[in-house]
Formats: sequence, structure tokens, C-alpha cells
Amino acid sequence: MKKGLLILVSLLFVVAAFAFDQGTINLGGSAAFESQKANSDADAITVFYLNPIVGYFVMDNLSVDMNLNIMSYDGDTDLGIGIGGRYFYNNFYGGLELDYMSQAWGSNTVTSMYLVPKLGYMMPLAENVFVDLGLKYQMGFGDYGGDGSGSNEQSVLHLGVGLQVFLSDLFN
Repeated sequence: MKKGLLILVSLLFVVAAFAFDQGTINLGGSAAFESQKANSDADAITVFYLNPIVGYFVMDNLSVDMNLNIMSYDGDTDLGIGIGGRYFYNNFYGGLELDYMSQAWGSNTVTSMYLVPKLGYMMPLAENVFVDLGLKYQMGFGDYGGDGSGSNEQSVLHLGVGLQVFLSDLFN
């Protein structure tokens, strides 16, 4: 068991030395299921997340990203769009995005803004294809818009798994 773990860790370090060149395009995303309760008296709801992303490396290892946030639960679908960036170092990345969400709360439509710092690790599957293990912390800020009122103090810690494909030299 110890030898197998040592071999796995060694392989991860050997393939860790990669870089993304300027002009590379990143297509990918993540999906997740979650069960959440508003409070101890509420019924649990199952939430499905889908988060497709498109990135473009404006310089080596620095990507500018656009993403779509789709959240579905109890027959309602919330949609959001975001813009941000990620910096890659070996198989790790860190980034920040700004998201705008339109959410259905009963018969009301509520809009909100979120700041989302994120960290992740990319495990290689094949050439230019990686499994993305990502951690995001969604922090609400400002006031709710639309049919909502009050301060947006919502926060969500999210661990997701996704797939990322990097297409290089398309515009060179």
C-alpha cells in the first residue's frame, strides 16, 4: 500500500511540470450535486450545478475566463454569468471571478452579485486533457436586486470535479 501511494505521488510530481502558453484556449467545466437545508426545520433539497467555462491565455500561465452558472433545484433553474481569471503554477491554479446571478425564489426573480475566489488541482488524463479538482468560495456582496431586498450576505463553499481541455496554437 505504501509503495503504491509513493508511486502515485511520484507520478503526480513528474507530470506536474507543464505550462500553458499565450494563445491557448481552455474549454471545460464542472458538475456537482448537493443536498442543502435552509435550517433544521426545513426539508432538504437536492441541487444540481453545471459550470461550463471558456478561457483564453492572455500571457503564459494567465487565463481570462468566462463562465456560465446553472443551478437546478425543485423545478427552478437559476442562471448566472461570470468573468474572472486564473493563474497556473505547475498543476495548481488560483483565481478570482465575479458572478451575476438571476435566481427564482418562489414567484419572485432575485438578482445578486458574488465574488468567488478559487483554488484547484489539475490531474492529467491525456495530452491536454485534465481532471479539475476545484474549491470555490462564493461570497455575496451588495444588495439583492429585482424582486429581492436586503443585503446579500450569502456564502457557499463548493468542491467540484470537472474536465478541462486545453487547445494550443489555434491562433498562431
